[in-house]
Amino acid sequence: MTPVFQRPVEKAIPGEDRQPEPGIRMPRISVEGVSKIYRSKKWEFTALDRIDLTVEEGEFVSLLGPSGSGKSTLLRLIAGLEPPTEGRIRVDGRTVKGPGADRGMVFQRYTLFPWLTVEQNIAFGLRLRGESRAKRREVVEHYLRKIGLEAFRSAYPKALSGGMQQRVAIARALANRPSVLLMDEPFGALDPITKGQMQEMLVQLWEQEGTTVIFVTHDVEEAIFLSQRIVIMAANPGRIIAEVRVPFGRSRGYDLRDTEAFLHLKRQIVRRLEPVMAEK
Repeated sequence: MTPVFQRPVEKAIPGEDRQPEPGIRMPRISVEGVSKIYRSKKWEFTALDRIDLTVEEGEFVSLLGPSGSGKSTLLRLIAGLEPPTEGRIRVDGRTVKGPGADRGMVFQRYTLFPWLTVEQNIAFGLRLRGESRAKRREVVEHYLRKIGLEAFRSAYPKALSGGMQQRVAIARALANRPSVLLMDEPFGALDPITKGQMQEMLVQLWEQEGTTVIFVTHDVEEAIFLSQRIVIMAANPGRIIAEVRVPFGRSRGYDLRDTEAFLHLKRQIVRRLEPVMAEK
């Protein structure tokens, strides 16, 4: 099984927010000719150079590449935490002009509110939106069951392990029913066993919830196990150099990693990354 590496060919489309024509489904996310340049009086650094990318509704896409390839920068632009220097980003046809409830984000560092319990953290966004107490309770119970932390509902973050904290962070993001879940190396600080468990939990949540996910990682195995499509990026400047479709169904177990198909795909991607790492 040989993956087909492709360079993106979609071009930036100028204009205002778009509505889909009848019978045509619009991409969930559209990144159109996006560049990000940081400048000061003495230097200029191009973090991203003319990025074109589309992500479909319900798709799981990983951004894979070395440090400095602009993966996290691209995620922050999609989240609306920073504006692009050039180009446009749309979510459901609407131009991203700042953070919004349609995009949830989970970071590598632990970001739970330490003064709130597990259930209060999960309900935080719902409370800001003015949801009723009954609705908040219903949603919190749903996600406590999904992440297996019913017994820790009243615990504070300091009493939780790193993996447990990230489970709560994912539940908090999903509780708001975002169109897109943006994940910036959320399992990078976890030990290998916990990391594997979290990956399996995330695959199950994605399969059940159907949320569109963009996931940043340095880990080839992680990208293959989680994704439907892997976008490979290079540095100096940050750019997309290839994409590869992952030929596995949505339902995935840990044993998938030991199959010849998985290992063959891993070898192919590692070979594609080798010149990128040498450039860096």
